[in-house]
Amino acid sequence: MPHISLDGGGRFLSDLFSFAEGVADLCRRFPAYAGLIKVYDERWEESIAGPIEPTVRILRRLKHAGCRLHGLSNWSVEKFEIARLKYEFLRLFDTILVSGEVKLIKPDPRIYAVLLERIGRKPEECLFVDDSLVNITTADQLGFNAIHFQSPEKLEDELRSLSIL
Repeated sequence: MPHISLDGGGRFLSDLFSFAEGVADLCRRFPAYAGLIKVYDERWEESIAGPIEPTVRILRRLKHAGCRLHGLSNWSVEKFEIARLKYEFLRLFDTILVSGEVKLIKPDPRIYAVLLERIGRKPEECLFVDDSLVNITTADQLGFNAIHFQSPEKLEDELRSLSIL
C-alpha cells in the first residue's frame, strides 16, 4: 500500500516561530491592527471551520485499506496541538510533521526530505496530496506521485484511477 501525505493547514509566521512570537512581531509591525491580531490569537480556535467530512471518510477508507497516512502541514506547534485534541480524525495519521516543529514550511524541499527521513520512504513510494499547486509542483519535482486536491469527489476519482480505493 502507498504512503500518503495530506496537507492540513495554512501558513503563518508561527510556522517558523512560536505563535506568541509571531503575534508580537505582527503587533509591532502593524500597530494599528494589534487588537485584531491579539483577538485572532485568543479566539483562534473559532477560525477553524472543522473537518471536511467527505475527505475524512476518504481518510478512513484509506486507513481501512491498509494505507499508511502521513501529514505534512504548515501549522504552528501550539495551535496544532489544539486541533489534534479537538479533531479525532487526526489520529488516523501514522505521522504528522508540523512545520513549526521543524522550522521549515512547504514548499521548501527540505521539509519534504524531513518527512521522508522520518517515515523511512523514498518519494516515488509515496502519494502526496495537497490543495496548494506550488506544494504539488515541489513534490512532483522531488519525485513524489502527486495529486492536486480540488474536492473530495475529485480526490476519490483520482484514487480510484490509481487503484488505491
